Amino acid sequence: MSFGRDRDSCHTQASLEEYESQKIEEWGRDVEASSHVKLSLPLLTRDEDTHYISVNFDPALVRLLRETKYFLLAELQVPESALAIYAQVETFRVWTQKLDMVVMKHNGPYIRVLSTMIRRRRDSSPGMMDVGRFFFDFE
Repeated sequence: MSFGRDRDSCHTQASLEEYESQKIEEWGRDVEASSHVKLSLPLLTRDEDTHYISVNFDPALVRLLRETKYFLLAELQVPESALAIYAQVETFRVWTQKLDMVVMKHNGPYIRVLSTMIRRRRDSSPGMMDVGRFFFDFE
């Protein structure tokens, strides 16, 4: 009776390994297809309405880097395309940190100027300023 269980166990193990291999291959194809596009996007973007800038490091790339890290820690097979991107993880981390600093330095004074303008406008015409009913255009 144990012979049948061993054979079923081996079959189940082989099926799981095949399934894992298929999923890793699919993940590799997805990485290949999307990562080049994501890496070519601009790293800083400006909001058309508020004119604030923000770091545009795609969440899909963050997820890819995290998944690759955990695959490597678990000693699982990682597609070459994911490894090539993961090899630059430290560079991405440094760039995003520095760009976050640029964003804070840019948007900080901009927010202060905007709030000063709103306060002056509000103080110069009491009663006429209802919340949500005014807009500024800085162009």
